[in-house]
Amino acid sequence: MPRIVHPRSRRPARTQWTVLVFLTLFTLGLIALAYYYLLPAHRAFLQARHDGDKPGQHAISATSALLMTVVLLILVAGLLLTSESGGSFPA
Repeated sequence: MPRIVHPRSRRPARTQWTVLVFLTLFTLGLIALAYYYLLPAHRAFLQARHDGDKPGQHAISATSALLMTVVLLILVAGLLLTSESGGSFPA
C-alpha cells in the first residue's frame, strides 16, 4: 500500500527562507531609505527649527510620518504574503 504524504510536510523550510530573503532585502531598502531620504530630511528639519520656520517643520514631520506609514504597511503586507500562514486558511 502506498504511503500518503501530506503536501505541507514535503518542504518544511521553504517559507523560512522566503521570509529571510524578504527581510534581508527589506533591511537593505530601509538602509538606503535612511541614507538618501531620512538623514537629509533630519538635517533640513534641524535647519528649519534653527531658522524658526514652523510650516517647514510641520511639512517635514508630516512627510516623514507618511513615509513611515507606507514602509510599515509594505513590511506587514510582505510578511503576510511571503508566509504560508498569512493568507491561507486551514483545510
